[in-house]
Amino acid sequence: MHRLARLLLLVVAALPGACGAPEGTPEIYFCPADDCARRVIERIDGAESTIVAAVFTFSHDGIKEALGRAATERGVKVWVVVEEAQLYAGVASYLRARGVGFRVDGNPQLMHDKFVVVDERTVGTGSFNYTVQADTQNDENLVFFESTDLAARYFDEFQRLWDAGREP
Repeated sequence: MHRLARLLLLVVAALPGACGAPEGTPEIYFCPADDCARRVIERIDGAESTIVAAVFTFSHDGIKEALGRAATERGVKVWVVVEEAQLYAGVASYLRARGVGFRVDGNPQLMHDKFVVVDERTVGTGSFNYTVQADTQNDENLVFFESTDLAARYFDEFQRLWDAGREP
């Protein structure tokens, strides 16, 4: 792991009220070189029980299809919140037709989150939006942590977004 990333994790874990250090070594990816969409799809494809995702912009077909497979083929419970101003109707209708809970953010400002929580243990976050451009053209980052403590914090934030959100 990069020295700066290690130092950041130690500093964050030491902050008052911090939820503790991740239980394993974080996986850090930089796009487009590290194929961030594939990394997200791998986590989705490995999900066994739940997936929640809050993403500013979501138009990536591969990620959309992976979420649909998780819900329909493996019975994974999936919920997604996106920024209303960035809503792609095709993504919403595809996911909803496959039993995925889907809402747009209810915040009158921008919901700029970009995270996924898989099986209440794995957290993926960073600057990576679920778009082809983010995956193949932009300078983006994506970090995966294995931590039930971090996952609980992100899940709580997702629940807040979900509760404030609405059907598109």
